[in-house]
Amino acid sequence: MEVLPSKCEHKQASTSAAQAERQGQGEKEIDLLDIEERVGEEDSIQHAAVREPAEAPDKTLATSKSSRHRGTGFNPEWLNMPQFMSWLYDTQHGMFCRLCRQHKPAPKKGATKRAFVEIGALSYRKDYVERHITTEHHQESIRCQASLASGVSVMDSFEPTVVVEHEAIIGGFKCLYWLVKNEKAHHTNYPKLLSLAELLGCDYFKKLKIDQRNNYRSHRIIDEMLEILSQEIEEPILMAIRSSQAISLEIDESTDVSVSRQLDLHVRYMDKEGKTFNQFLDLVSVPDGKADTIVSAVKKVLLEKGIPTERLYGLGTDGAAVMTGRVNGVEKQLTDSFPKLVTVACAAHRLALACKDSSNNVKYMATFRDHLQDLYLYFRNSANRTATLKAASTTLGVSDLKLTEVKDTRWLSQHKAIETLQRNLSAVLGALAEEAEVRKCPGAKGLYTFCATYRFVAAVYLQADVLPHLACLSKVIHPYITGLETNLEKRFHNLDILGAFHVLGPQSAALTDDTMNISHLQTLSRKFCPQNEKEVIQEWLSFKNHVLTGIFKNKNQEELLSLLASEFDEWANLYPCLSLLASIALVIPVSSVNCERDFSTMNRVKTDLRNKLQGEHLAACLRISINGACPEDFPYDRALESFFRKPRKIRN
Repeated sequence: MEVLPSKCEHKQASTSAAQAERQGQGEKEIDLLDIEERVGEEDSIQHAAVREPAEAPDKTLATSKSSRHRGTGFNPEWLNMPQFMSWLYDTQHGMFCRLCRQHKPAPKKGATKRAFVEIGALSYRKDYVERHITTEHHQESIRCQASLASGVSVMDSFEPTVVVEHEAIIGGFKCLYWLVKNEKAHHTNYPKLLSLAELLGCDYFKKLKIDQRNNYRSHRIIDEMLEILSQEIEEPILMAIRSSQAISLEIDESTDVSVSRQLDLHVRYMDKEGKTFNQFLDLVSVPDGKADTIVSAVKKVLLEKGIPTERLYGLGTDGAAVMTGRVNGVEKQLTDSFPKLVTVACAAHRLALACKDSSNNVKYMATFRDHLQDLYLYFRNSANRTATLKAASTTLGVSDLKLTEVKDTRWLSQHKAIETLQRNLSAVLGALAEEAEVRKCPGAKGLYTFCATYRFVAAVYLQADVLPHLACLSKVIHPYITGLETNLEKRFHNLDILGAFHVLGPQSAALTDDTMNISHLQTLSRKFCPQNEKEVIQEWLSFKNHVLTGIFKNKNQEELLSLLASEFDEWANLYPCLSLLASIALVIPVSSVNCERDFSTMNRVKTDLRNKLQGEHLAACLRISINGACPEDFPYDRALESFFRKPRKIRN
């Protein structure tokens, strides 16, 4: 006789089969999160009504009358318990937490697929469910839900946790900024500085150590933070440049320690109050020093930075031939592209360059200068040769000397070199003779042959004290003087336009005859505002009365130009043409000395040990060193916002 299974056994079998099927599906990822939430809401309502076990045979295994223990599966009574009822619900994929699914706190470390959040929990034990309450992400979800209920912002609810991690990032920015501002090797010293800060008690830096691979100390993250710091400095400057009424550039090129050509761009602009500012703009690597290459690099920088070229009125250079060439020089090409541009050769360079060019008219003067430079290079960086020179000076009883380098663009450099050589000529000749005879140095022999002549000694003493010998040697230096006049005229060009700005000063307004003033105004209007020549003259005639008897009385030219250029005063509205001319006069550079300072900073930053530093990162280091504020005044909060615009391992 066949025995039929009882109802209880049939029920247990069906429930076990359903549970096995549910366990197989529970490992799958839930893609439709919005559908899952609705399913959870419906199940929670039905469980709150305490369904009969028969209504959900796949959810719960009923308790047998003959046993005190409940079978495996979800227990609907959990939904009535205070610790579970506000967040727990069950689906066919397992148990979920309503709060964690709603707020989704990011996992700090470990698995990204968490039970009750991304995947369903299939361990139907009360202690396992209670363990979820103690997890960190569940506690954060509770705080977030409480803040929403009380009207407090979500960020404020996380303040005790987030501030510490943000402080760690800001602290990292401060350390990096301090290193770059003080021109230290940031790649090498940044991790060491963070370790020192931890040693001194800055515990929040430990938050940067997410795991063994992510500790925010790599070269990649350091370069990224460096770019952020540079952008925070550059953006306000570019905004001020774009709003300036007049803009000018200073450009120069040099070679760094890695023998790479670098083009430096320095910008001069003014704010709405009429105050002028000089700022480092960019440093660009160029393959060669040709005019076409420099012009292309300048135009590319202007385009990338968004600088309005229609308001570009001035260009300052060092006066080198590649810059001032009349046929295809940098100034000529840029003037063709920007007709209102006024080019100015550096006042600190052009006189020295004019003297150097004029010396080429006398062949011996050019050879003399070359040998003077060779003499400096012979003793430079040689301990043995320097020791020989010191011994000779001690024996002859002359002063302890160090030969000076001769530079074309340095004031008084040749004078200092001649003065030192004339005072210690006997020691120099003695040292060269010893090097040539004892050590058989061919370089010393060649220099001694050239220097140990009457002509060389006479040239040294002539240049050391030229006036006593001027009458005797006037025929020799006459070609030099003639060449000097020619080169002065060639290098000091555009003086008519620069001199015409004198009309905006108080001295010109005091003249009774306005013929010269009208001529200057016509020169300026033809260059900068050719359509408004009559308006310029009319505005100046009215402006002249204010200078003589009105509010502009007893003010110097700089104060007059600042008042005219200021957009906050009514004078810019009364005299718009004169206001534009005043702005142009204020921003036109008279020298390129700012570029020389930029190159000095570059030589301090890019040293022999840091010769791989180049491109945008080198420019960023210079921008922070030159334009950056003091470390205590830098806006690190803005840098923090830029940092978290990309997804990070550390919590934002």
